[in-house]
Amino acid sequence: CTRRPPRAPGLPHAPSAADAPSSSRLRLRDDCASETAFVARSSGMPAMWRLILSCTAGHSSLRLMKPGVTATAAMFAEGGVPVYDADAAVHSIYEQGGLAVEPLGERFPSVIVDGDVSRQRLRDIVMEDPDAMKDLEAIVHPLVGQTQIEFRTSALKSGAGLAVLDIPLLYETGGDKRCDYVAVVSAPPEVQSERVMARNEMSESDFEKIVAKQVPDAEKRARA
Repeated sequence: CTRRPPRAPGLPHAPSAADAPSSSRLRLRDDCASETAFVARSSGMPAMWRLILSCTAGHSSLRLMKPGVTATAAMFAEGGVPVYDADAAVHSIYEQGGLAVEPLGERFPSVIVDGDVSRQRLRDIVMEDPDAMKDLEAIVHPLVGQTQIEFRTSALKSGAGLAVLDIPLLYETGGDKRCDYVAVVSAPPEVQSERVMARNEMSESDFEKIVAKQVPDAEKRARA
């Protein structure tokens, strides 16, 4: 960051661009403190400096490509760092009684099975219909965003100096603008494809369509 927020008691100063080694591929954004300050104001707390690190996959098709990212996030969790799991948040709003069940049921009646949202049925509908995809995103993104704000508020109140966001479609949704650092967990294309095919939950054709709609793996690694 070019602007250094006040140092919180007992915490090291907030890193600036000058603090980062020239060889480092981690880049701090100029607006890195804005989201933390927003959460602090929303919770009625003073804005104390926290670092937000996001972990995302080279190619993200939700939980199908998450093993590497999940393992990475788990390393932080084992060290006592608060970790937000975006896929778990989606699961919680898709299950019976979840916030997304009613609005998705109104827009896509056939995706509700035994009170839950069927991801497979939902994917089958939106894969070939751009308008349906836009409707899905308009319903789900605000609901997931609310769960992330709640997590950030909780992490801030806990006094943790670092919080980790495990978000599959980070760059695709502009989520990187609300983070200080981004770590991309990647694997060779053939390994990614093998992992998805081994689960028998998606056809190779569907996988290729999903990949084609995402920010390329090489670009994610370059921007991390």
